[in-house]
Amino acid sequence: MTSVLRHKSATETFVRDEGTYTSRFLYWKGYVDRHPLLNTVLEADAEAAFASWKTEGENATEMAQILDNWKGTGKENFKSIMSNLLVMSKIGGDAYGEIIIDDIPDVADEVPANLITLPSDNIVQEIKNGRIKKYYELNPGIRGEHRTEWKPEEMFHLTFGKIGAS
Repeated sequence: MTSVLRHKSATETFVRDEGTYTSRFLYWKGYVDRHPLLNTVLEADAEAAFASWKTEGENATEMAQILDNWKGTGKENFKSIMSNLLVMSKIGGDAYGEIIIDDIPDVADEVPANLITLPSDNIVQEIKNGRIKKYYELNPGIRGEHRTEWKPEEMFHLTFGKIGAS
């Protein structure tokens, strides 16, 4: 009998109402790296998911222009950012992106100007009463920098294998 290894997401493994959770991305990434066919399948699946995307609604054109301007950490684009996050979530159960807001004068709503992919194994979810209250860095850096924290609305959190409303 053949079984497929699948990492359980935070929502499947975290049963208490309070505490913290960090994904085991590097553990599962090592498994994927040792099986090139699996890596190829994950990359192809992510490529297919975002091969042709479009925005809809009354502000579709404006939103498409905003997303087209996303550069990630450098020379990325919306499609590559989202593909990367999808692969990361399928490997480790969770993927995180910091939402960068551009404050434009005379615009009532904040505009998402960029999405920066963060290392899944370095992000901690702080949970209280079954809800994520904040995210923070596990290891802030080698120069003794302060730990970065994010409110839930400042983080794009993509989970894989989510069950129900959990």
